[in-house]
Amino acid sequence: DQGPLPERYLAMQMGIAEPGRSQMLIHPEYGTAFHLAFILTDLEASGDLEITEYCPGKSFELSKACLNCKACQVHCPSGALQGEAEFKGKGCISAITQKKGLLSTEEMDFLGRQLYGCDICQLSCPVNTPLSRFKKGILPQRKAMNRLAPEALLACTQKTFKAEFGQMGFSWRGLTVSKRNALINIGNYGSLEHLELLNQLIASQQVSENQVLYETCTWAKEKIIKRHPLAK
Repeated sequence: DQGPLPERYLAMQMGIAEPGRSQMLIHPEYGTAFHLAFILTDLEASGDLEITEYCPGKSFELSKACLNCKACQVHCPSGALQGEAEFKGKGCISAITQKKGLLSTEEMDFLGRQLYGCDICQLSCPVNTPLSRFKKGILPQRKAMNRLAPEALLACTQKTFKAEFGQMGFSWRGLTVSKRNALINIGNYGSLEHLELLNQLIASQQVSENQVLYETCTWAKEKIIKRHPLAK
């Protein structure tokens, strides 16, 4: 995220991929399902490729795949993707899942089931779906946070969280953010059984000592009760 060179810009100049409305680069074969990397070296490079000066303000033409398509914008729950290629970063669900502290009611509603990050724009993109990328192994199934049960995160201590998830990309944000997102997940989609879990968390003081977790847990309870008016 903080590399010394603008890899997406370089990839566009090299003709590797084209920019899309989703802010992702689109490759003709892999869609948006690829990573970019570069190597800095003092060895002489072969070939006749010429990289022009980096101009941050320069605009690029959208990928041909995007010209008559706005699927990513239509499916983005928070409206972070707008216009030709506008990106409202603070409204991006992926960014919201990584924020610290107590989230607003609107932000918690936006999160839905997301525990960390968001791929809705990529999953809705037509250049990705026809490839059956998961079946081809281009995007192999892996141990990722959005495939975890929120209950597993709520049961973690600092020690078990580090041992179980310390090597995962989402662990850098820490246990409190992970538990907050798990509570939001349960609030948005939890059942009456989850209501009992939330009551236990409050009764056992597992969340009451942390204001962010306590208020998020209270919000989650209210959401479930609204869906089940007879619940207490």
